[in-house]
Amino acid sequence: MVLLTFFSKSSFAAVIKGKLQTGSSWSHTIYLKELQRYNDVFSGSNKGIIDSCSIGADGSFIFKSVKPNIIYRLNTVPAFSNTPGMIIQNGKSDNYAFITVSAIEDTISVSGSVERLFMSHNVICNSLDCGKFNSQIAVVRENKKPVYDTMAYFYDLFSQADIQDKDSLRLKAVTTIQQVNASTNKTLVNYIKTVEDGQIMALGLVFANFEQLDDEAFSTEELLNWKSDYSLGQSVLNRLAQLNMGRTDTAILEKNLSTISGKEINLKSIESDYLLLDFWASWCIPCRQAINGSLKRLAEKYPKEKLTIIGINEDENINQALAAIKADKNDMLQIHDADEYLKKRFAISSFPHYLLINRLSGKVSIVYPETVVLP
Repeated sequence: MVLLTFFSKSSFAAVIKGKLQTGSSWSHTIYLKELQRYNDVFSGSNKGIIDSCSIGADGSFIFKSVKPNIIYRLNTVPAFSNTPGMIIQNGKSDNYAFITVSAIEDTISVSGSVERLFMSHNVICNSLDCGKFNSQIAVVRENKKPVYDTMAYFYDLFSQADIQDKDSLRLKAVTTIQQVNASTNKTLVNYIKTVEDGQIMALGLVFANFEQLDDEAFSTEELLNWKSDYSLGQSVLNRLAQLNMGRTDTAILEKNLSTISGKEINLKSIESDYLLLDFWASWCIPCRQAINGSLKRLAEKYPKEKLTIIGINEDENINQALAAIKADKNDMLQIHDADEYLKKRFAISSFPHYLLINRLSGKVSIVYPETVVLP
């Protein structure tokens, strides 16, 4: 593989081509994104897009100069979109597919629909190794098919529901999809353990929400014994190392932190069995919707001696945070993470993000407010 660096990209490279069913509401351009890090897999960012090509009148497309041993994401987009990297997975559409090539001689043929690319696409390879790796990706997809089927079911229900019923239906959809997702994660993890290729294993772990896996499903120590020579796999390993350091963290309870009003506090002084840290920012719409939604319902479910919810604000400008707190009538205890100590300690890269801390043991878990159940 090292010899590749001595030749031009166009002289020695694999090919990805195909024929897709198009639609009038979808763009006739397809994009190729190179996955370097685990959070690239479902990122809606344009970062990592290395090529694009037109989809012909007959649905055909072709990417040349494709490097081996990298997992790529094919992306289609609606006609109105100017964001090539956008991700859609709403039950009606899933506009992406994951593929890989194993050698410079490989040619991959992809068929499917631009609107349901993930669930509809089929891959044919000209080599056994390439076929093997893409078949493993297909198994990952099949393990997650119940989740996509459930999303499609609720999408249809939601489109037919009366306006007054939509809030309760939305909550039921979120809860049901999370339950199905958790169930499929268990079967997917069992499959991942049989996969030897580090790139495929990394992709499967992202689909299995590896950041939330507990030791019973797939121990951190077991994962840390796995090695990867490629960037996607290595990024998963690096993230696992960060999570391993934070899973049991009694030191965090002793750390003196600053509230939004400037008072010093440490988490150990809060007399609750569990602490839920809500990492948020004023510009994050889902964060603020949760204040009077899922977080409020969770706070009403448990008494203060059982659970205390603490906002961890990540705004650089404290006045923006204060304005948001006032506008949202947010009466939760708020810590201003001005030096990003908590954000960096738990390697948090997006908001909203929720951590549940057992105050007695110091165990830290990544959670969703809708699925928190305390003993």
